[in-house]
Amino acid sequence: MRFGDVEYTLIYEFKLAELFERRAQRPWWKTMLLTVALLAFGLGLGYLFGELFGRSLVSASPFTLVLVLAFTFTVHEGIHGFFFWIFGGKPTFGMKVIGGWKNFLWGFVLYATADAFYTRNQYYLIGLSPFVVISLISLMLLFDEPSRIYAVLAGSANAIGAAGDIYMTAKLRRFSSSILVRDTADGYEIYDRGNR
Repeated sequence: MRFGDVEYTLIYEFKLAELFERRAQRPWWKTMLLTVALLAFGLGLGYLFGELFGRSLVSASPFTLVLVLAFTFTVHEGIHGFFFWIFGGKPTFGMKVIGGWKNFLWGFVLYATADAFYTRNQYYLIGLSPFVVISLISLMLLFDEPSRIYAVLAGSANAIGAAGDIYMTAKLRRFSSSILVRDTADGYEIYDRGNR
């Protein structure tokens, strides 16, 4: 593939589905143990924040909590889309289960993608901006009593949801700054100059 006068070649493909395939090879009891541990950690963290800030997550209605989560994940993908657009792409949005329906619990994702090519540094910004922006907003809202509990929920959910983004962008560190990255909705492709 050519960009201007330079020939680029596909050198690496990353797919989230491959992570799920590796997870599927784990014994079922390890997955169950991890799920219970994550739930216990989340409940413990919610209790701790409730004790520290004087209000428990349990005091909010379940409907409101679901709305806060849905809003947080929608804004998260919207931020990805905004940066895809800023750097010249045409973002599209969707949802899917990576690795098939057997992975519904772990593989259900909302996504933003754009069929365009980005520099490594642009892709860092695209990948990490939702984590940074929503975390900063959540931290600021901790000082506002009525919205404090929702800020904790939104910030925590966003951090968990950004784990994949952080992992994917961290893998880019081993490639030179001359690469181009093409997002594929469930991973990315990396291209580098073919004349190296």
